[in-house]
Amino acid sequence: MNASGIWGFVRKHWAWIVLLAVLALTSVVRVRLLDVPLERDEGEYAYTAQLLLDGQAPFEGAYSLKLPGTAYMYAASFLAFGESVVAIRLGLLLINVATVLLIFGIGTKLGGKLVGTVAGAAYALSSLSIAVLGFTANTEHYAVLFMCAGTLVLLQYRDQLSARRALAAGLLFGLAVLMKQHAAVVALWAGCWLLWFARTRHRLGTVALHATSFGGAVLVPLALLTLYAWSQETLHTMLFWTWDYARAYASIMPWSRALESLLIGGAGVFMMLGGVLVLAGMGIAAARRSSESRWWFAVSFMLASALALSVGFYYRGHYFILALPAVAVLAGLGVRAIHQFLQERHGILGALVGTGVVCSLALAWIPAREVRSWFTYTVPDFSRHAFPLEHFVDYRRIAEDVSSIAVPGSRIAVFGSEPEVYFYTKLRSATSYLYTYPFLEQQPFQERMFQEYTQQLLDAPPDYVVVIADYYSWGAIPWEQNHTTWSWLASYLEAYEPVFTQDFPKRENIPLAWQKLLPEREWCALYRYTQ
Repeated sequence: MNASGIWGFVRKHWAWIVLLAVLALTSVVRVRLLDVPLERDEGEYAYTAQLLLDGQAPFEGAYSLKLPGTAYMYAASFLAFGESVVAIRLGLLLINVATVLLIFGIGTKLGGKLVGTVAGAAYALSSLSIAVLGFTANTEHYAVLFMCAGTLVLLQYRDQLSARRALAAGLLFGLAVLMKQHAAVVALWAGCWLLWFARTRHRLGTVALHATSFGGAVLVPLALLTLYAWSQETLHTMLFWTWDYARAYASIMPWSRALESLLIGGAGVFMMLGGVLVLAGMGIAAARRSSESRWWFAVSFMLASALALSVGFYYRGHYFILALPAVAVLAGLGVRAIHQFLQERHGILGALVGTGVVCSLALAWIPAREVRSWFTYTVPDFSRHAFPLEHFVDYRRIAEDVSSIAVPGSRIAVFGSEPEVYFYTKLRSATSYLYTYPFLEQQPFQERMFQEYTQQLLDAPPDYVVVIADYYSWGAIPWEQNHTTWSWLASYLEAYEPVFTQDFPKRENIPLAWQKLLPEREWCALYRYTQ
């Protein structure tokens, strides 16, 4: 191929070249981080997936306030790649690539290849950032996949209205809710736009049919899960955890602390997004001057995503992934507005150069901030850098020690909130409670839950108990405060003998304010049943 042929190929396929180049970069980083130890939420999904593959029903052997969609996605990764941390991360890599391509499609539908390319590249880079824990396979990644697929189908419905497309969009948003309940807010947003698109082209009866198709399809995944839970006699448990306790948990954070929570949880995310946020701001500014519905579609997508991540006012880093697709699309529309502005004043060449420079600076901000951690840290050091207050590297090692001691088929209990230990050891829990956080929370079901937890352990004592004295595994220091939970454990362990005790290494390079929260000593111990 001669020079003119190469130039023609680039001109024709420049969007895919740019997008694939960004995906190649992010995929290399993700492959390098395939074996990063699981954090506790990932441990929950991984252990629940093991139970699902063993034939257990959701909420039978593992309680959670989250619907089991993500656990089923983990199970699919295990079937495809084997039961390992690497399998989880490989599944996440594929999910991320698919999401990027969907966002490219959304952007292209709203404003052409330029918008799609910028949007896809912005999401690929931002969704990998440590600020949003993008390397972890949390629920948001899976919810966003189905949210974006549903949004793309919704835009196809705009172009050619049909009940079939309304049904498909609804089903996809229903699957998003199954991944994370917060996605229901975005599903409601999508329903409003479906009505808006249908109102001018159809009679009332047809609009009602399409709206019913969409709304009914949203409910199908949840209805199927409900029927399955009912058939397995776990429906009552599912409703308690995903409705009663979930509402109580969401109400713990008062409205008065919402802004403080946002500033604390979102500061790192806002810094990471940097130039992408500037571009998104330009997209919003362009929307104010435009009467085109696509601009308002993107802005309202952002508002719905922001509301979704704000449920309960828990602004944890990975929650912001829910808003990244909308931010990325707005950034693409912002770049389109810049391109049009420059073209009007400086011609096509000036617009190309100016737009290229602006995009490069904005998008390069993210890898420039994280290139060291992406490419120079070892896997354990990367985990410690991403979680400076946690001991996830140590829990993996401790789980290996437990596996070397415990007889296969033994049952264990982890007195703390580290369900990844169950996954690593491949031993089954003696209790369905994977976290001890509920026993210290100020919520109305605290006493009831602790009583059920203790009764499960008394009815069927585990062969081994792993005791964790780690501030962030409890959100408190019950072993120094003589809390009821720790007092009960002390008496319960009278039937056990100590096997080993390991001190956790001191955390280094953390702010003084955080240091003041931590106890002098944190440790983990294994006990063996003797009676």
